[in-house]
Amino acid sequence: MDGKSLNITEDLLSKLKEIVPAAFTENKLNIDQLKQLLGEGGNTDIERYQLNWAGKGDAFKTLQAPTTSTLEPELENSLNWDSSSNVFIEGENLEVLKVLQKSYFGKVDVIYIDPPYNTGSDSFIYPDKFSITKEEYQKLAGEKDFEGQLLREGVFRANRKENGQYHSNWLSMMLPRLYLSRNLLKDDGFIFISIDDNELASLKLLMDEIYGEENFRNILLVRRYDKNINTQFLGEGLKTFNTGVEYVLIYSKNSAAKMNAVFRESSEERKSQGYWKGFWNDAERKTMQYELLGVEISEGQWKWKEDVAKEAVENYEIYLKDFADKMTLEEYWRKTGSNKKFIKRNPQGKGKNKGVEHWIAPSDKILRNTLWQDIFASKQSSYLEVPFNNPKNVDLLKLLFSIGLSEKKVGIVLDFFAGSGSTANAIIEYNEENDSSINFITVQLPEEIDEKHIAYPKGYRYISEVTRSRIKEAISYWKTKSEVQLTYSDVKKDFGYRSFKLTPSNFKIWRSDKISNEEELIAQAELFSENVENDTKSTNILWELVIKNGYSLSATISEIDKGDAKYYVVEDNDLAIITSKFTDSIQKDIISSKPKRVIALDSVFNNDDCKKTNAILKFEQDGIYFNSI
Repeated sequence: MDGKSLNITEDLLSKLKEIVPAAFTENKLNIDQLKQLLGEGGNTDIERYQLNWAGKGDAFKTLQAPTTSTLEPELENSLNWDSSSNVFIEGENLEVLKVLQKSYFGKVDVIYIDPPYNTGSDSFIYPDKFSITKEEYQKLAGEKDFEGQLLREGVFRANRKENGQYHSNWLSMMLPRLYLSRNLLKDDGFIFISIDDNELASLKLLMDEIYGEENFRNILLVRRYDKNINTQFLGEGLKTFNTGVEYVLIYSKNSAAKMNAVFRESSEERKSQGYWKGFWNDAERKTMQYELLGVEISEGQWKWKEDVAKEAVENYEIYLKDFADKMTLEEYWRKTGSNKKFIKRNPQGKGKNKGVEHWIAPSDKILRNTLWQDIFASKQSSYLEVPFNNPKNVDLLKLLFSIGLSEKKVGIVLDFFAGSGSTANAIIEYNEENDSSINFITVQLPEEIDEKHIAYPKGYRYISEVTRSRIKEAISYWKTKSEVQLTYSDVKKDFGYRSFKLTPSNFKIWRSDKISNEEELIAQAELFSENVENDTKSTNILWELVIKNGYSLSATISEIDKGDAKYYVVEDNDLAIITSKFTDSIQKDIISSKPKRVIALDSVFNNDDCKKTNAILKFEQDGIYFNSI
């Protein structure tokens, strides 16, 4: 406490940095960057340390463009819909992330993604124009097939290394998705991103900009299978060595979040033997600078508090005096409870600790560092047939989730580059091993499978089909295993998932870009005599209203049947929705149950403005907010 009043400027900058870390460059507010984030342009000519590329401004426009899309429930492709909070979404992930903003803002515990590595053979979405109509976008991207699935040639374009904007295209694809992902994380949330050395440098700079450099935690080096592709060139000399690792970048939502410790198995020698290590630390807490074994320090500090350290000195002196000739220090440590600490001084020791050392006891497990040599980045499932080359290792993902989830028993893990479905598979296993009920949300575009892909002969035509199939098979396997083992748990097991598909809005969207004369204006107006698209299922309308009012995809919806009409109640009477018919019995029933809000389609009043006005007044009299659409 310094006795000074609050520094308003510093406090405001600190709060702004928490909300918009991307508006800061080298720890200083970048006004032009903030303007660009707000869609107000900004001077990009001023030289400063930051990541720039061709198309970055357009990528921000893509980020800022709102979506009218929605998610359509697919009960026929789901498993245990009524009881499940797991979610699979088929659709383009940028649009999906925009749709999820209201429902999941600040609610996701962990994000894991395995995006395209930009190896020169990857295909992903990167339109060169962003301020275009949906029709223009589809023409640019390539037409859809007769079922509405996205064709590979078109919306997916191979980003070849010969392309003049090879790195720029990849960065433009990643930027809006990563910005939107940050919004979804809880304040103590973490994001893990797998990548290789093609875009590691670019991704690190991009994540520093979006998540904030202060929220960078680590880059893990994870072993990958050696392909030995360079052995054929040994005689003429190598241009490069074979790549032996992939990387996982770890960022937090804010710097206060704490990671959970994870361990690896010790070597046999380390399990049986301890070793001595210098007893010194770089920090400088005055309470940790005390005399120990004749050594006084003025810089740095000892590792332990004074009473703990002096007890450890005494423990070792007792061992030397009474037990050293009878047993090893390891044996003595085990016989006395495996918890004693020991400190000694090596007379020949040099350095800042002047030879003071503490004993590191034998251990079956060792705290992991950033080098993960004992686990592979990719690995085939031991119990499921996954028709994918090099699917992500489920054991690796479970470790990452353990870091980010700590000991949480409930939570949400999001993956918007789902691929073969490794994340969902890993969460199902994680729950069984940790007696938890973590839910997954996985997103996969219906990318067309090439005829040469190993999934093609097995009948799969889209990657999303592989994802969904693996989720079903993993749930079936672990549900059966759980039933056989008959293990008791207080945690409710979720052996199911809800399937959704990204679709255009069920409501007609006013298209001012289609109006250039009076005739077109009249045509648009006639279209809006009824604001709901023709042949739209009431269930789809219902879910669009639920999602766009900020409810989750696991929301409970009850149908209330009043004989001559029906309505829906969302989340224990929080919201009532009327989509088909408005009657006195429905209004009385809703008023008696007193939901917080009521939403009704305009069409339920059959153009009877008097009836609509009376309904509004009655709801308002009873303190119920009413809105018609």
